Amino acid sequence: MLKRRWRFFGKLRSDEGCWITYGNKSVRYHDERGEFELGFEDDWLFPDILQKSGYPIKLTDFEKTQILDRVLDGLRSDGHDAKLFPRTEPGENS
Repeated sequence: MLKRRWRFFGKLRSDEGCWITYGNKSVRYHDERGEFELGFEDDWLFPDILQKSGYPIKLTDFEKTQILDRVLDGLRSDGHDAKLFPRTEPGENS
C-alpha cells in the first residue's frame, strides 16, 4: 500500500521502495530501475508505460503488470476511482 508522509501533500510512498507522483494528465512511478510515466485522466489509467529516466530497459510483462497494479493501488488509496483503460488491438472497431 502506498501512503503519504503528510496528508494531501508529497509523494505516495511504498514500503517496497517505490513512489508515485502526479503530473499533467499523467502519473509517474519511481523505483530502483528509474522513472516511468503513465497517462492518467478522468480516473482512467492508460497501460502504455514510458521510461523517463534511468538506464534504458525493456520491461517484461510481469514487470509491467506489477507497475500497473502498484499504480492502481496507490491511486485508489489516494481516493481516486482509478480503472485501467482497456487495450484495443489495431484494426478493432469499438
